[in-house]
Amino acid sequence: MLALNSDLLIESRSTLIGRVNGLIQLHLASGGHAGAALYARTELDDLTRTTAEWSAAAAAAERLALLAHDRSGDDAPLEGGTGGDVAEHVSDGTEPPAATVTDHRIDLRTLVAALHPEAFSAGGIALTGRGKRGLARATLLADGSIMCFQRPLATPTSAARMATGDDQVDGWTFWSLTVDGTTQTLSDLRDFLIAQNG
Repeated sequence: MLALNSDLLIESRSTLIGRVNGLIQLHLASGGHAGAALYARTELDDLTRTTAEWSAAAAAAERLALLAHDRSGDDAPLEGGTGGDVAEHVSDGTEPPAATVTDHRIDLRTLVAALHPEAFSAGGIALTGRGKRGLARATLLADGSIMCFQRPLATPTSAARMATGDDQVDGWTFWSLTVDGTTQTLSDLRDFLIAQNG
């Protein structure tokens, strides 16, 4: 009834999936080139934001590309991103354009790996943030993804954008969590890890 398998829609989705795959590969191959990583992450965030055309197809393509990358045995994480994600993303993504190169050393999966496994004993760590729509909730999972509206997302910023509908929100400073009785933002926790690792 909706003609979801029409030739036009299939071609459009296929073109989009190819673009997402190309951007993922560009990001993974960018090495220490922050400019290339920023460009790729910016484009990916634009394609996967909730108001973008075919955003669900783009997000699915991103997850599949990252899953294929993880299974390839390549240890290079996808990090960096716009808003919160160039410094972050994978997000999980997974900061503002003024973010520095040193921020790139900690992505969401690295942050999760630094936490004690007992922190995930309940299945995940509760994340909260307050946006224009009020209180937002999500769950940080042990695999380094964020579950928001029953959808796993690779970066804090992509999760925050989905939760708030705000394309300018910085997920690293938006989300807060409580670990060992201390409540702090993901950004604060990341900065602490960066300082510990010199």
